[in-house]
Amino acid sequence: MSDNLFDDESINFLLLSNHEQQYSMWPSMLAIPNGWRCEQGPWSHQQCVEWLQLHWTDLRPRSLQLLAQADQS
Repeated sequence: MSDNLFDDESINFLLLSNHEQQYSMWPSMLAIPNGWRCEQGPWSHQQCVEWLQLHWTDLRPRSLQLLAQADQS
């Protein structure tokens, strides 16, 4: 077991997202912080990492993604 819950691969996590479509792996036994919502889980640490690698390919906040799209138009 790790000293830090966020690094502990033996516990389950939730995948949270915020209004900017950014994600966070969150220990499932902790309350979800304001401004975040549960998108997936509870899953193992590895399952969360795999999902993030597949689905969260642009780490920029959604507002910056939209600005970049507008500049390309």
